[in-house]
Amino acid sequence: MSKTQRVNCVLKTVLLFLSCNCICYSQGNYRIENYGNRSILLNGNVTGSVEDLGLAYYNPSRLGLIDEPAFAISGKAFELTRIGLENAFGDNRNLNSSEFNGIPSMIAGTFTLEFLPNDKFAYSFISRYRSSINLNYDTGILEEDILNSLDGAERFLGRINLDDEIKEEWFGLTWARKINSNFSIGISSFISVYEMRGNGSTLYTAEGVNENVVTYTSDLLYKQKTYGLFFKIGASWKISDVELGMNIHLPYINVIDDASFKGEEFLSGLGAPEDFFNFINVEDLKNKRKTALGVSVGAGIPIQKSRIHLNVDWYNGVDKYERITLPNFTAGVDDVSELDFNEELKSVFNFGAGAEIYISPSFSGFLSFSSDFSAYVENTNLFNVINQNEGEINYESDYWHFGLGFDVSLKWGSFLLGSTYSRTNSEFQQPINFPIDPVDEFEEGISDLQLERWRFIVGLEIPLLNEKLKSLKKNIK
Repeated sequence: MSKTQRVNCVLKTVLLFLSCNCICYSQGNYRIENYGNRSILLNGNVTGSVEDLGLAYYNPSRLGLIDEPAFAISGKAFELTRIGLENAFGDNRNLNSSEFNGIPSMIAGTFTLEFLPNDKFAYSFISRYRSSINLNYDTGILEEDILNSLDGAERFLGRINLDDEIKEEWFGLTWARKINSNFSIGISSFISVYEMRGNGSTLYTAEGVNENVVTYTSDLLYKQKTYGLFFKIGASWKISDVELGMNIHLPYINVIDDASFKGEEFLSGLGAPEDFFNFINVEDLKNKRKTALGVSVGAGIPIQKSRIHLNVDWYNGVDKYERITLPNFTAGVDDVSELDFNEELKSVFNFGAGAEIYISPSFSGFLSFSSDFSAYVENTNLFNVINQNEGEINYESDYWHFGLGFDVSLKWGSFLLGSTYSRTNSEFQQPINFPIDPVDEFEEGISDLQLERWRFIVGLEIPLLNEKLKSLKKNIK
Protein backbone atom coordinates (compact mmCIF):
# COMPACT_ATOMS: atom_id res chain seq x y z
CA MET A 1 0.00 0.00 0.00
CA SER A 2 1.56 3.33 -1.07
CA LYS A 3 1.70 6.52 0.95
CA THR A 4 -0.89 8.10 -1.36
CA GLN A 5 -3.22 5.17 -0.80
CA ARG A 6 -2.83 5.47 2.96
CA VAL A 7 -3.49 9.21 2.91
CA ASN A 8 -6.60 8.67 0.80
CA CYS A 9 -7.86 6.28 3.46
CA VAL A 10 -7.44 8.99 6.11
CA LEU A 11 -9.22 11.56 3.99
CA LYS A 12 -12.28 9.37 3.55
CA THR A 13 -12.86 9.67 7.27
CA VAL A 14 -13.29 13.42 7.27
CA LEU A 15 -14.91 13.74 3.85
CA LEU A 16 -18.55 13.49 4.84
CA PHE A 17 -18.69 15.51 8.01
CA LEU A 18 -17.06 18.40 6.21
CA SER A 19 -19.40 18.14 3.24
CA CYS A 20 -22.51 17.85 5.40
CA ASN A 21 -21.38 20.79 7.51
CA CYS A 22 -20.98 22.97 4.42
CA ILE A 23 -24.36 21.96 3.03
CA CYS A 24 -26.40 22.08 6.23
CA TYR A 25 -25.15 24.90 8.39
CA SER A 26 -22.65 27.22 6.81
CA GLN A 27 -22.10 30.76 5.67
CA GLY A 28 -22.78 29.60 2.11
CA ASN A 29 -26.52 29.87 2.84
CA TYR A 30 -27.74 33.11 4.39
CA ARG A 31 -31.33 32.29 5.38
CA ILE A 32 -30.87 29.04 7.30
CA GLU A 33 -31.80 30.61 10.65
CA ASN A 34 -34.51 33.10 11.68
CA TYR A 35 -35.12 34.85 15.00
CA GLY A 36 -38.19 36.16 16.76
CA ASN A 37 -41.50 34.32 16.83
CA ARG A 38 -43.28 36.16 13.99
CA SER A 39 -40.08 36.50 12.00
CA ILE A 40 -39.56 32.73 12.06
CA LEU A 41 -43.08 32.05 10.78
CA LEU A 42 -42.57 34.69 8.07
CA ASN A 43 -39.22 33.10 7.10
CA GLY A 44 -37.31 36.30 7.78
CA ASN A 45 -39.15 38.37 5.15
CA VAL A 46 -39.44 41.28 7.58
CA THR A 47 -36.69 43.79 6.77
CA GLY A 48 -39.26 46.54 6.24
CA SER A 49 -41.93 45.37 8.68
CA VAL A 50 -40.44 43.48 11.64
CA GLU A 51 -42.47 44.02 14.82
CA ASP A 52 -40.87 41.67 17.32
CA LEU A 53 -37.42 42.08 18.81
CA GLY A 54 -35.96 40.06 15.98
CA LEU A 55 -35.47 43.62 14.68
CA ALA A 56 -32.06 43.53 16.39
CA TYR A 57 -31.05 41.13 13.62
CA TYR A 58 -33.32 42.10 10.69
CA ASN A 59 -33.42 45.89 10.92
CA PRO A 60 -32.35 47.77 14.06
CA SER A 61 -33.96 51.03 12.89
CA ARG A 62 -37.43 49.52 13.33
CA LEU A 63 -36.97 49.96 17.07
CA GLY A 64 -37.40 53.70 16.58
CA LEU A 65 -40.81 53.38 14.87
CA ILE A 66 -42.44 50.80 17.15
CA ASP A 67 -44.07 52.46 20.14
CA GLU A 68 -44.57 49.33 22.20
CA PRO A 69 -42.33 46.50 21.02
CA ALA A 70 -43.09 43.13 22.54
CA PHE A 71 -40.62 41.36 24.80
CA ALA A 72 -40.00 38.00 23.11
CA ILE A 73 -40.11 34.78 25.09
CA SER A 74 -38.77 32.07 22.82
CA GLY A 75 -40.84 29.33 24.41
CA LYS A 76 -40.14 25.88 22.97
CA ALA A 77 -38.84 25.27 19.47
CA PHE A 78 -37.73 21.92 18.09
CA GLU A 79 -36.19 20.66 14.90
CA LEU A 80 -36.46 17.32 13.10
CA THR A 81 -33.68 16.85 10.53
CA ARG A 82 -33.15 13.97 8.12
CA ILE A 83 -29.92 13.65 6.16
CA GLY A 84 -29.43 11.06 3.46
CA LEU A 85 -26.31 10.57 1.34
CA GLU A 86 -26.89 8.09 -1.48
CA ASN A 87 -24.02 6.31 -3.20
CA ALA A 88 -21.61 7.70 -0.62
CA PHE A 89 -18.80 5.28 -1.46
CA GLY A 90 -20.05 3.88 -4.75
CA ASP A 91 -21.86 0.56 -5.23
CA ASN A 92 -25.04 2.19 -3.85
CA ARG A 93 -23.70 2.36 -0.30
CA ASN A 94 -25.78 4.96 1.55
CA LEU A 95 -25.62 6.98 4.77
CA ASN A 96 -28.71 8.16 6.68
CA SER A 97 -29.21 10.14 9.85
CA SER A 98 -32.25 11.59 11.65
CA GLU A 99 -32.13 13.86 14.70
CA PHE A 100 -34.66 15.68 16.87
CA ASN A 101 -33.16 18.64 18.73
CA GLY A 102 -33.87 22.09 20.11
CA ILE A 103 -33.12 24.96 17.74
CA PRO A 104 -31.27 28.27 18.12
CA SER A 105 -33.22 30.84 20.12
CA MET A 106 -33.21 34.52 21.03
CA ILE A 107 -33.80 36.49 24.21
CA ALA A 108 -34.21 40.25 23.82
CA GLY A 109 -35.53 43.28 25.66
CA THR A 110 -35.52 47.10 25.45
CA PHE A 111 -34.47 49.98 27.67
CA THR A 112 -34.12 53.78 27.54
CA LEU A 113 -31.72 56.33 29.05
CA GLU A 114 -33.07 59.53 30.59
CA PHE A 115 -30.26 61.67 29.19
CA LEU A 116 -31.02 60.39 25.64
CA PRO A 117 -34.79 60.90 25.38
CA ASN A 118 -34.86 60.56 21.59
CA ASP A 119 -33.03 57.24 21.50
CA LYS A 120 -34.13 53.66 22.14
CA PHE A 121 -31.98 50.69 23.01
CA ALA A 122 -32.32 46.90 22.98
CA TYR A 123 -30.19 44.03 24.18
CA SER A 124 -30.22 40.59 22.58
CA PHE A 125 -28.71 37.16 23.07
CA ILE A 126 -28.91 35.06 19.90
CA SER A 127 -27.89 31.46 19.33
CA ARG A 128 -26.79 32.23 15.78
CA TYR A 129 -25.89 28.65 14.84
CA ARG A 130 -26.16 25.45 16.78
CA SER A 131 -25.87 22.22 14.82
CA SER A 132 -24.64 18.73 15.51
CA ILE A 133 -24.43 16.12 12.77
CA ASN A 134 -23.50 12.48 13.31
CA LEU A 135 -23.24 9.90 10.53
CA ASN A 136 -22.19 6.27 10.93
CA TYR A 137 -21.60 3.56 8.34
CA ASP A 138 -20.92 -0.15 8.89
CA THR A 139 -20.26 -2.51 5.98
CA GLY A 140 -21.05 -5.63 7.94
CA ILE A 141 -18.97 -8.72 7.21
CA LEU A 142 -18.09 -8.91 3.51
CA GLU A 143 -16.77 -12.11 1.94
CA GLU A 144 -14.90 -10.96 -1.17
CA ASP A 145 -11.49 -10.06 -2.54
CA ILE A 146 -11.18 -6.44 -1.42
CA LEU A 147 -7.53 -5.91 -0.49
CA ASN A 148 -4.95 -6.57 -3.17
CA SER A 149 -2.42 -7.04 -0.37
CA LEU A 150 -4.09 -10.35 0.62
CA ASP A 151 -4.42 -13.34 -1.66
CA GLY A 152 -7.90 -14.62 -2.46
CA ALA A 153 -11.18 -13.65 -0.84
CA GLU A 154 -11.12 -12.37 2.70
CA ARG A 155 -13.52 -11.43 5.44
CA PHE A 156 -13.71 -7.66 5.64
CA LEU A 157 -15.31 -5.22 8.10
CA GLY A 158 -15.37 -1.43 7.61
CA ARG A 159 -16.73 1.23 9.97
CA ILE A 160 -16.81 5.00 9.63
CA ASN A 161 -18.02 7.43 12.32
CA LEU A 162 -18.40 11.12 11.47
CA ASP A 163 -19.24 13.82 13.98
CA ASP A 164 -19.56 17.52 13.14
CA GLU A 165 -20.50 20.40 15.40
CA ILE A 166 -20.84 24.13 14.83
CA LYS A 167 -21.87 26.70 17.43
CA GLU A 168 -22.06 30.48 17.34
CA GLU A 169 -23.44 32.82 20.00
CA TRP A 170 -24.14 36.52 19.48
CA PHE A 171 -24.36 39.10 22.26
CA GLY A 172 -25.87 42.30 20.90
CA LEU A 173 -26.71 45.90 21.66
CA THR A 174 -29.09 47.87 19.41
CA TRP A 175 -29.55 51.64 19.15
CA ALA A 176 -32.26 53.46 17.18
CA ARG A 177 -33.40 57.07 16.74
CA LYS A 178 -36.66 58.31 15.32
CA ILE A 179 -35.73 61.21 13.00
CA ASN A 180 -39.38 62.11 12.36
CA SER A 181 -42.76 60.39 12.50
CA ASN A 182 -42.01 58.47 9.28
CA PHE A 183 -38.27 57.81 9.35
CA SER A 184 -35.76 56.21 11.74
CA ILE A 185 -32.21 54.85 11.72
CA GLY A 186 -30.47 52.24 13.84
CA ILE A 187 -27.36 50.14 14.42
CA SER A 188 -26.90 46.70 15.96
CA SER A 189 -23.51 45.50 17.17
CA PHE A 190 -22.83 41.88 18.08
CA ILE A 191 -19.98 40.09 19.80
CA SER A 192 -19.61 36.70 18.09
CA VAL A 193 -18.26 33.55 19.74
CA TYR A 194 -17.85 30.91 17.02
CA GLU A 195 -16.60 27.34 17.23
CA MET A 196 -16.37 24.69 14.49
CA ARG A 197 -15.34 21.14 15.39
CA GLY A 198 -15.08 18.00 13.30
CA ASN A 199 -14.09 14.46 14.21
CA GLY A 200 -13.93 11.34 12.06
CA SER A 201 -12.74 7.80 12.77
CA THR A 202 -12.23 4.80 10.51
CA LEU A 203 -11.69 1.10 11.14
CA TYR A 204 -10.90 -1.38 8.35
CA THR A 205 -10.17 -5.01 9.29
CA ALA A 206 -9.58 -7.91 6.90
CA GLU A 207 -8.78 -11.59 7.54
CA GLY A 208 -7.10 -13.48 4.71
CA VAL A 209 -7.43 -17.14 3.74
CA ASN A 210 -4.30 -17.85 5.77
CA GLU A 211 -5.98 -16.27 8.83
CA ASN A 212 -3.58 -13.33 8.84
CA VAL A 213 -5.35 -10.13 9.91
CA VAL A 214 -4.74 -6.64 8.52
CA THR A 215 -6.09 -3.65 10.48
CA TYR A 216 -6.20 -0.01 9.48
CA THR A 217 -7.45 2.70 11.89
CA SER A 218 -7.51 6.48 11.67
CA ASP A 219 -8.86 9.29 13.77
CA LEU A 220 -8.84 12.97 12.77
CA LEU A 221 -9.96 16.00 14.74
CA TYR A 222 -9.89 19.67 13.81
CA LYS A 223 -11.17 22.78 15.61
CA GLN A 224 -11.53 26.45 14.77
CA LYS A 225 -12.62 29.04 17.32
CA THR A 226 -12.94 32.76 16.69
CA TYR A 227 -14.07 35.86 18.58
CA GLY A 228 -15.14 38.89 16.57
CA LEU A 229 -17.70 41.58 15.77
CA PHE A 230 -20.68 41.97 13.45
CA PHE A 231 -22.51 45.24 12.69
CA LYS A 232 -25.87 45.88 11.03
CA ILE A 233 -26.99 49.35 9.88
CA GLY A 234 -30.68 49.93 9.17
CA ALA A 235 -33.14 52.56 8.01
CA SER A 236 -36.97 52.49 8.03
CA TRP A 237 -39.66 54.58 6.36
CA LYS A 238 -43.42 54.84 6.47
CA ILE A 239 -45.15 56.04 3.30
CA SER A 240 -48.86 56.20 3.93
CA ASP A 241 -49.67 52.73 5.29
CA VAL A 242 -46.74 51.02 3.55
CA GLU A 243 -43.66 50.22 5.66
CA LEU A 244 -40.24 50.10 4.00
CA GLY A 245 -36.83 49.14 5.33
CA MET A 246 -33.21 48.54 4.40
CA ASN A 247 -30.53 46.72 6.38
CA ILE A 248 -26.79 46.57 5.62
CA HIS A 249 -24.90 43.52 6.92
CA LEU A 250 -21.23 44.42 7.33
CA PRO A 251 -18.51 41.74 6.96
CA TYR A 252 -17.15 39.97 10.02
CA ILE A 253 -14.37 41.72 11.96
CA ASN A 254 -11.99 39.18 13.50
CA VAL A 255 -10.48 39.90 16.93
CA ILE A 256 -9.14 36.57 18.26
CA ASP A 257 -8.84 33.21 16.50
CA ASP A 258 -7.40 29.78 17.14
CA ALA A 259 -7.29 26.47 15.24
CA SER A 260 -5.84 23.00 15.79
CA PHE A 261 -5.49 19.71 13.90
CA LYS A 262 -4.86 16.18 15.17
CA GLY A 263 -4.44 13.05 13.11
CA GLU A 264 -3.73 9.41 14.02
CA GLU A 265 -3.19 6.71 11.38
CA PHE A 266 -2.07 3.11 11.97
CA LEU A 267 -1.71 0.05 9.73
CA SER A 268 -0.66 -3.37 11.02
CA GLY A 269 -0.68 -6.95 9.82
CA LEU A 270 1.21 -6.64 6.53
CA GLY A 271 4.65 -6.55 8.13
CA ALA A 272 7.56 -4.25 7.40
CA PRO A 273 7.91 -2.07 5.42
CA GLU A 274 4.14 -1.77 4.80
CA ASP A 275 3.01 -1.30 8.42
CA PHE A 276 3.12 2.27 9.71
CA PHE A 277 2.44 4.41 12.76
CA ASN A 278 1.65 8.09 12.09
CA PHE A 279 0.66 10.76 14.58
CA ILE A 280 0.13 14.51 14.04
CA ASN A 281 -0.91 17.10 16.63
CA VAL A 282 -0.53 20.82 15.86
CA GLU A 283 -1.89 23.80 17.77
CA ASP A 284 -2.12 27.54 17.08
CA LEU A 285 -2.63 27.10 13.35
CA LYS A 286 -3.02 30.12 11.09
CA ASN A 287 -6.70 30.50 10.23
CA LYS A 288 -9.30 32.98 8.99
CA ARG A 289 -13.02 33.50 8.88
CA LYS A 290 -14.58 35.78 6.28
CA THR A 291 -18.18 36.74 5.56
CA ALA A 292 -19.76 38.78 2.79
CA LEU A 293 -21.19 42.30 2.70
CA GLY A 294 -24.97 42.10 2.35
CA VAL A 295 -27.97 44.37 1.80
CA SER A 296 -31.61 43.51 2.52
CA VAL A 297 -34.65 45.55 1.50
CA GLY A 298 -38.24 44.83 2.41
CA ALA A 299 -41.79 46.13 2.55
CA GLY A 300 -44.92 45.55 4.60
CA ILE A 301 -48.04 46.24 2.53
CA PRO A 302 -51.48 46.26 4.18
CA ILE A 303 -54.39 44.67 2.34
CA GLN A 304 -57.50 45.56 4.32
CA LYS A 305 -56.79 44.01 7.74
CA SER A 306 -54.14 41.61 6.46
CA ARG A 307 -50.57 42.33 5.43
CA ILE A 308 -48.09 41.12 2.80
CA HIS A 309 -44.36 41.06 3.62
CA LEU A 310 -41.84 41.20 0.74
CA ASN A 311 -38.08 40.82 0.96
CA VAL A 312 -35.00 40.80 -1.31
CA ASP A 313 -31.42 40.10 -0.13
CA TRP A 314 -28.11 40.57 -1.93
CA TYR A 315 -24.73 39.36 -0.68
CA ASN A 316 -21.41 40.18 -2.28
CA GLY A 317 -18.80 37.54 -3.08
CA VAL A 318 -15.70 36.70 -1.03
CA ASP A 319 -12.38 36.11 -2.78
CA LYS A 320 -10.72 32.74 -2.32
CA TYR A 321 -8.93 32.35 1.00
CA GLU A 322 -7.53 29.54 3.15
CA ARG A 323 -9.69 28.97 6.20
CA ILE A 324 -7.17 26.76 8.04
CA THR A 325 -3.52 26.53 7.03
CA LEU A 326 -1.75 23.24 7.75
CA PRO A 327 2.06 23.16 7.86
CA ASN A 328 4.20 20.74 5.83
CA PHE A 329 4.42 17.56 7.86
CA THR A 330 7.31 15.12 8.04
CA ALA A 331 7.46 11.44 9.06
CA GLY A 332 6.05 10.22 5.75
CA VAL A 333 2.71 12.03 5.84
CA ASP A 334 3.51 15.11 3.77
CA ASP A 335 0.43 14.63 1.59
CA VAL A 336 -1.81 15.57 4.52
CA SER A 337 -0.63 19.16 4.09
CA GLU A 338 -2.61 19.19 0.83
CA LEU A 339 -5.94 19.11 2.66
CA ASP A 340 -8.12 21.71 1.02
CA PHE A 341 -9.60 24.17 3.51
CA ASN A 342 -10.11 26.86 0.87
CA GLU A 343 -13.32 28.88 0.58
CA GLU A 344 -14.66 31.23 -2.08
CA LEU A 345 -18.14 32.77 -2.23
CA LYS A 346 -20.05 34.21 -5.16
CA SER A 347 -22.60 37.01 -5.18
CA VAL A 348 -26.19 35.83 -4.66
CA PHE A 349 -29.72 37.23 -4.59
CA ASN A 350 -32.50 35.74 -2.48
CA PHE A 351 -36.17 36.64 -2.32
CA GLY A 352 -39.22 35.76 -0.30
CA ALA A 353 -42.71 36.71 0.75
CA GLY A 354 -44.98 36.22 3.72
CA ALA A 355 -48.65 36.81 4.45
CA GLU A 356 -50.15 37.78 7.78
CA ILE A 357 -53.81 36.86 7.29
CA TYR A 358 -56.49 38.48 9.44
CA ILE A 359 -59.18 36.01 10.51
CA SER A 360 -60.69 37.66 13.60
CA PRO A 361 -59.66 40.28 16.19
CA SER A 362 -58.03 37.54 18.27
CA PHE A 363 -56.85 35.15 15.57
CA SER A 364 -54.57 35.45 12.52
CA GLY A 365 -52.57 33.12 10.31
CA PHE A 366 -49.13 33.12 8.67
CA LEU A 367 -47.93 31.78 5.31
CA SER A 368 -44.43 32.31 3.90
CA PHE A 369 -41.66 31.10 1.60
CA SER A 370 -38.12 32.16 0.78
CA SER A 371 -35.27 31.10 -1.44
CA ASP A 372 -31.83 30.38 -0.01
CA PHE A 373 -29.34 29.95 -2.84
CA SER A 374 -25.85 28.71 -2.06
CA ALA A 375 -23.05 31.25 -2.39
CA TYR A 376 -20.25 28.69 -2.63
CA VAL A 377 -17.80 28.63 -5.51
CA GLU A 378 -15.33 26.56 -3.52
CA ASN A 379 -15.92 25.33 -0.02
CA THR A 380 -14.09 23.60 2.76
CA ASN A 381 -14.30 20.00 1.58
CA LEU A 382 -11.81 17.28 0.77
CA PHE A 383 -13.22 16.08 -2.55
CA ASN A 384 -10.60 17.99 -4.52
CA VAL A 385 -7.74 16.48 -2.52
CA ILE A 386 -8.72 12.88 -3.16
CA ASN A 387 -10.31 13.45 -6.55
CA GLN A 388 -8.78 11.11 -9.12
CA ASN A 389 -10.29 13.02 -12.03
CA GLU A 390 -9.37 16.44 -13.31
CA GLY A 391 -11.12 19.60 -12.23
CA GLU A 392 -12.89 20.84 -9.15
CA ILE A 393 -15.56 18.83 -7.37
CA ASN A 394 -17.94 21.35 -5.84
CA TYR A 395 -21.64 21.29 -5.23
CA GLU A 396 -24.36 23.77 -4.38
CA SER A 397 -27.14 23.38 -1.84
CA ASP A 398 -30.06 25.62 -2.78
CA TYR A 399 -32.77 25.61 -0.14
CA TRP A 400 -36.44 26.49 -0.26
CA HIS A 401 -38.04 27.41 3.07
CA PHE A 402 -41.78 27.38 3.80
CA GLY A 403 -43.71 28.51 6.88
CA LEU A 404 -47.21 28.10 8.34
CA GLY A 405 -48.53 29.30 11.71
CA PHE A 406 -51.18 30.97 13.84
CA ASP A 407 -51.28 33.88 16.29
CA VAL A 408 -53.84 33.97 19.11
CA SER A 409 -54.18 37.36 20.84
CA LEU A 410 -55.02 37.29 24.54
CA LYS A 411 -55.41 40.03 27.16
CA TRP A 412 -51.87 39.59 28.46
CA GLY A 413 -50.17 39.18 25.06
CA SER A 414 -49.95 36.80 22.11
CA PHE A 415 -49.53 33.05 21.73
CA LEU A 416 -47.94 31.76 18.51
CA LEU A 417 -47.87 28.25 17.12
CA GLY A 418 -46.42 27.14 13.81
CA SER A 419 -43.97 25.15 11.73
CA THR A 420 -41.39 25.71 9.00
CA TYR A 421 -40.14 23.22 6.41
CA SER A 422 -36.85 23.32 4.48
CA ARG A 423 -35.48 21.04 1.79
CA THR A 424 -32.42 20.78 -0.42
CA ASN A 425 -30.95 18.28 -2.89
CA SER A 426 -27.35 18.24 -4.09
CA GLU A 427 -25.77 15.97 -6.67
CA PHE A 428 -22.01 15.78 -7.09
CA GLN A 429 -19.48 13.41 -8.60
CA GLN A 430 -18.64 10.54 -6.26
CA PRO A 431 -14.86 10.86 -6.16
CA ILE A 432 -13.73 7.82 -4.13
CA ASN A 433 -14.06 4.08 -4.01
CA PHE A 434 -14.67 2.08 -0.87
CA PRO A 435 -12.85 0.63 0.93
CA ILE A 436 -9.05 0.94 0.76
CA ASP A 437 -7.69 -0.88 -2.22
CA PRO A 438 -7.36 -0.43 -5.18
CA VAL A 439 -7.62 3.35 -5.35
CA ASP A 440 -6.32 3.50 -8.91
CA GLU A 441 -9.40 1.74 -10.33
CA PHE A 442 -11.68 4.74 -10.17
CA GLU A 443 -15.28 4.33 -11.24
CA GLU A 444 -17.33 7.42 -11.87
CA GLY A 445 -20.57 7.75 -9.98
CA ILE A 446 -22.98 10.35 -8.63
CA SER A 447 -23.61 10.95 -4.93
CA ASP A 448 -26.90 12.56 -3.95
CA LEU A 449 -27.31 14.42 -0.66
CA GLN A 450 -30.84 15.12 0.55
CA LEU A 451 -31.73 17.18 3.59
CA GLU A 452 -35.19 17.80 5.04
CA ARG A 453 -35.84 19.95 8.11
CA TRP A 454 -39.04 20.50 10.07
CA ARG A 455 -39.18 23.13 12.81
CA PHE A 456 -41.97 23.41 15.35
CA ILE A 457 -42.39 26.72 17.19
CA VAL A 458 -44.38 27.61 20.30
CA GLY A 459 -43.80 31.24 21.33
CA LEU A 460 -45.16 33.96 23.58
CA GLU A 461 -45.08 37.73 23.24
CA ILE A 462 -46.06 40.07 26.08
CA PRO A 463 -46.04 43.90 26.29
CA LEU A 464 -43.10 45.54 27.97
CA LEU A 465 -43.17 45.20 31.74
CA ASN A 466 -43.08 48.95 32.36
CA GLU A 467 -46.20 49.40 30.22
CA LYS A 468 -47.99 46.85 32.40
CA LEU A 469 -46.86 48.69 35.53
CA LYS A 470 -48.17 52.00 34.15
CA SER A 471 -51.53 50.39 33.50
CA LEU A 472 -51.56 48.89 36.99
CA LYS A 473 -50.82 52.28 38.59
CA LYS A 474 -53.72 53.89 36.68
CA ASN A 475 -56.07 51.17 37.87
CA ILE A 476 -54.96 51.65 41.50
CA LYS A 477 -55.61 55.39 41.28
